[in-house]
Amino acid sequence: MRSPPARLTTPLSCSGLPYVHSPQRIAYTGKAIKAMELINSPAAALSYGNMLVIAIAIAALYISSEAKIFHEISPHAARPFYYKVSGRAYRKYIAIATMENTPIKVMRKKSLEWAKKHGVKAEMEKFYKEQAEESEKREKKIIALLENAAKAYRKYLTLFDDNKTARQIAQDEQKLHNERPKEYYLFKYVDQMLELL
Repeated sequence: MRSPPARLTTPLSCSGLPYVHSPQRIAYTGKAIKAMELINSPAAALSYGNMLVIAIAIAALYISSEAKIFHEISPHAARPFYYKVSGRAYRKYIAIATMENTPIKVMRKKSLEWAKKHGVKAEMEKFYKEQAEESEKREKKIIALLENAAKAYRKYLTLFDDNKTARQIAQDEQKLHNERPKEYYLFKYVDQMLELL
């Protein structure tokens, strides 16, 4: 039996460089931190449902507009410029790309210097540009989904009226599920996560 081919052991991250396992990849600004402190204050008598709505709203509003975000590149994205360089040059790039204690900005700069030296700078810049455009589209979809999930959750909470029968509530919930399946699954998943906490 043949062994599988050797693979890069450090997955590549959003910058086209290895994935950095940092506790926070998004730097919150003061407003977002204050809002999070307000949610977590003991004086705030909020149910988990209300907390979920607020958390989704904060994620949708503050993170999208005030955070410093670098665009994530899938570790599985094909990097065509790799095949145009020698093995030694490739290993040099991997050495640059696996510097986990180096800021992403510096790693990108060194990567572009490496690319210029090996004649693949145009391909690398094109790759980074395409990946950034894809990431921006995906981020906009995620923000829209989070905003819509908060609205759908508010609608979900209104279903539980004590003037309704259990059958009516179940039918209304099924109707909401059919109308907005993505949002429904998102807030139900978060609801289950909160039960585990």
